[in-house]
Amino acid sequence: MMLSSFFVLSVAWPAVLACQQHVQRDVASLARRTIVQEPESFILKHVRVFDGIARLPPSTVYLSSGHIVPFLSPRANATVVDGTGQDLTLLPGFFDAHAHPETIADLLSFAQNGVTTVMDMACSTRAECLALVREHADDGLPSVFVSGATATVPGSANANLPGFPANETIATGTREEIDSWVQSQLDKGASYIKLIQDRPGQLQLSPEEVQTLVNASASRGLQTNCHVAAYESVGIAVEAGVSMVHHLPFDKSIDADLAHSAKRARTISVPTLTMMRAFGAILAPGMYDIALESVRTLHEAGVPILAGTDANSVNKLGIPIATLPPPISYGPSLHDELANLVEAGLTPLEALRSATVLPSLHFGLTPDRGAVLPGMRADLVLVEGDPTKDISVTRNIRKVWIGGVEVV
Repeated sequence: MMLSSFFVLSVAWPAVLACQQHVQRDVASLARRTIVQEPESFILKHVRVFDGIARLPPSTVYLSSGHIVPFLSPRANATVVDGTGQDLTLLPGFFDAHAHPETIADLLSFAQNGVTTVMDMACSTRAECLALVREHADDGLPSVFVSGATATVPGSANANLPGFPANETIATGTREEIDSWVQSQLDKGASYIKLIQDRPGQLQLSPEEVQTLVNASASRGLQTNCHVAAYESVGIAVEAGVSMVHHLPFDKSIDADLAHSAKRARTISVPTLTMMRAFGAILAPGMYDIALESVRTLHEAGVPILAGTDANSVNKLGIPIATLPPPISYGPSLHDELANLVEAGLTPLEALRSATVLPSLHFGLTPDRGAVLPGMRADLVLVEGDPTKDISVTRNIRKVWIGGVEVV
């Protein structure tokens, strides 16, 4: 979520703590009710297919043992879904490339809305994050990948948040300290590294420290995901070679020069337009227009764009603070994000790729998911209508499979 909401949250933390026991009970109850299921075999007949790249004519797709397979034996005990005479489209399960789920209930909401893979960009505690990275891949819930502690310095807005891991800031900024810090995050289960570049003048990592962090992460095969809040912070992130820039500048749109620099640096953009719209509605009506212009410019420059929402549970905790953004829902907001990306200039096909094959590719998961191909994990969404022509029909969900388990 954006830094201003983190700051407000720190002021309201007593209310958060008051709700913590309730949230923990909710997690435990739902976890007990989540039963690991065996993936079934399915034959999906006469359905239009968006395979992650292009729209294909009506086809038959076979699922078995949690994966898409080339065929099934005629004697297989398979459930048949027949799309004959119906306007149905089969798509890869959606990614949310930037979210903050904290409970099993959050994952259930994602699943019901066709989101089958979630890139968690920070939890209130590491224990909450790691609890979502489950042992079983066939329980009908989305896969979750997590960041470690956010890379920041002592005294920064993020470091001052209650719940920030003690002794996990980067204090001296030496190469040895940063190298050790990155290794510690990897040892504690991080799938990638998250760092903050806030507005100029804030306490944060220096450009040189960002560069050292990127190098230390890359040497271990870890991507770097940088939260940005200003034009200058985008430039610092791009110059350092961060893997992905999350959010967009508040102060001015990304221009063609910076966009082309990002393209040359192979930077990926996760604009989180849904959150930018929410903040714009509260803080400054023109903020969302600035964000839309940034996405248009990045897109025109050829920078890959991924769909991420910044879905979070801050307002679930009932904190009565007007400056917090409206709730960003787990699951439905992904469909908002796809519509926002089309508004920013992507075609419906490009928007669909931003939530399927592209995040799979850029998060290093391509051999496993993100496309409708034999051998891929059976993370699939069946919708009524043709989302390659009308992006709004991604909401018309008829069925969802996660790891071959039918969840809707």
